[in-house]
Amino acid sequence: MKLLLLQACLLCSLLLVSAAEPVPLRIKVDLAKNTISINESTFTQYSTIEDYERLLGKADRILQKRGLDHYFAYDQLGIALVLKKDSDVVGEVLITYLNDGDGKIAKEAYRGMLLVNNQPVEPGLSPKEIGMRYKLELVEVMNGFFLTPMQQLNLLFYYPQDVPHTRIKQFGVRFSGAVQEHRQLSE
Repeated sequence: MKLLLLQACLLCSLLLVSAAEPVPLRIKVDLAKNTISINESTFTQYSTIEDYERLLGKADRILQKRGLDHYFAYDQLGIALVLKKDSDVVGEVLITYLNDGDGKIAKEAYRGMLLVNNQPVEPGLSPKEIGMRYKLELVEVMNGFFLTPMQQLNLLFYYPQDVPHTRIKQFGVRFSGAVQEHRQLSE
């Protein structure tokens, strides 16, 4: 009887611990369809923060820009969402592989699966290897920041600036309207 009670308590404690751990996400980027799928829910350039929250829940942290909610960090999941300027539409999805203290990104590393056109993304790929694997043109717009130019759905690759570009720091997906905003902010 005591053994059965002990086993039941152990099982309950295991269930409580595993319930606290978030389930790793499966993110798929389809460049032909210009969509992002997270655990089989598909998002487009018109998807709002509310659309993402239906799947992900509320963000762990929300940071403001110009007095408005703008960055939604899901620290335990390893992702952050960035809204388009003056909008509730998500313009970027950022995936953290290496946190450098930037408060706008997730504090913890992404532990899920990431696919681009059904090919896995590995954080240890260089920009040249990424270009060859996914048949993409990557342009370095500033030291350590590469993107695919002039597409409706752009891929972003951030590498630590002080070391050779052999380990992705952050991976991002940006819908085209957000690319124009980035150019305007940079000028």
